[in-house]
Order: sequence, then C-alpha cells, then structure tokens
Amino acid sequence: MNFENTFLMGKIEQSNKIVRILSFSENVRFSEKKNWLLLNIEPHKRMGDLKWVPMNTRFTWVKEFSWKI
Repeated sequence: MNFENTFLMGKIEQSNKIVRILSFSENVRFSEKKNWLLLNIEPHKRMGDLKWVPMNTRFTWVKEFSWKI
C-alpha cells in the first residue's frame, strides 16, 4: 500500500510566522468579504490554532511539501 501526503506551508510577511495552509473558501459565515484561507498557526501540532485570513494576506514564501509512506 502506498500513501502520499502533500501540504502547503508559508511564511506570513507581516508576522514572520510559519503556518500550514489547510483550505480555501470563497465564502465564510462571519464576513461578507470573499476569498479566505484557513491556516494552522501552530503547524508543529496536528490541529493547532486554526485561523481564517483574507486571500490577500502576503506571504514571504509558500512551498509544497510531500512524502510517501
């Protein structure tokens, strides 16, 4: 059996925090604005602090990571 795990990591320009990018949503219930990213602010934890940020949040870098088990 072959499993592949792929995920996105990025560094937020304003805070220099390294985060895991979990999901994209066009609409969220708490705002009329469109296009949001769901981030794991504590990527070293399996399900750390989750936070929605606008899609126009600037990142210093974004990289895709993957490994096979």
